[in-house]
Amino acid sequence: GGSSRQFMKTKVFLHQEPEAADRLFTRLADVVIELLNLQIDAGCRAVQIFDSWAGCLDPDDYARWGLAYTKRIVEGVRRPGVPVIVFAKGTGTYLDLVAQCGADVIGVDWTLRLDRARQLVGPDVALQGNLDPARLLGTWDTIRPAVDRVLDDAGDGRGHIFNLGHGINKDTPVDNVRRLIEYVQSTSGDRRR
Repeated sequence: GGSSRQFMKTKVFLHQEPEAADRLFTRLADVVIELLNLQIDAGCRAVQIFDSWAGCLDPDDYARWGLAYTKRIVEGVRRPGVPVIVFAKGTGTYLDLVAQCGADVIGVDWTLRLDRARQLVGPDVALQGNLDPARLLGTWDTIRPAVDRVLDDAGDGRGHIFNLGHGINKDTPVDNVRRLIEYVQSTSGDRRR
């Protein structure tokens, strides 16, 4: 049992048993739709879909085995006033495909600059991200320039939600997080005027 970084057993399953894989992924997508709709019914004001294995697929396999089911989920939870965010880790080279899922916001990991992400997804979708979480392990003198780059690269378009490009490291100093939040809140609006 267990998984690997490249999900080799899963990818072999996709190619050897595509009909069974389709049934499984359809069922999984439907369960996610049900869960997210329950969260929305309970008052959730936005939902985020994480596709952690997307970057292990080539663009063709992503279109078939990632995008198809993500799009199903997005369509299944779409409600007025409830933004849908999709984060597909490691998909910088085909972020344009990810954006075809119909989400309101596309999360971007730290391996792709936001100005390039904007070129790939176009102006009609908001971006979320994309500070490298490892930056927060440094000093403010090294954190601030990286934060400025993210804010500057966000550019025009439908908007930007500042966030990390993936999860926060458990050893991240709380003071660095506090300072980051204060800095982003105090300066990001000025960049959009």
